[in-house]
Amino acid sequence: MGYAGAVTAAVSQAALDAGAHEVLLFTDPADPTSNGVYQRLGF
Repeated sequence: MGYAGAVTAAVSQAALDAGAHEVLLFTDPADPTSNGVYQRLGF
């Protein structure tokens, strides 16, 4: 996982740890690279 994936994972986990019930990402469906990262993270 690269820098962006690690940051996304860390920020998402921090939000959940702080009491968020869910984390929502808006993505560009035409960008397979970022969408692949998000899918591997469980989004």
